[in-house]
Amino acid sequence: MHPPLVAHRHPECAELIRALEGCHVRRPLAKFLGACNDQKIALDKCFRSEKALRSAANREKAKREKALLQEKREWRAAQRGDGSEAAGA
Repeated sequence: MHPPLVAHRHPECAELIRALEGCHVRRPLAKFLGACNDQKIALDKCFRSEKALRSAANREKAKREKALLQEKREWRAAQRGDGSEAAGA
């Protein structure tokens, strides 16, 4: 199963999407017997590589956001620590 075959959402795979859709148009019944399997396998590989790139980018973004959040927490803790010492003195 693959996501909806919309070329503008998958620019790297647009050519493969057109090839699979063209095969389905040229061979409407044979597609059920595996006539378009080569195009489908190539498209699935493209979608997998696209997903791997997207996942890696999301992981990196999450790491940056987590580090930023940790810095903010440390800054707030330091601010609270400074304020409590001044109030106690």
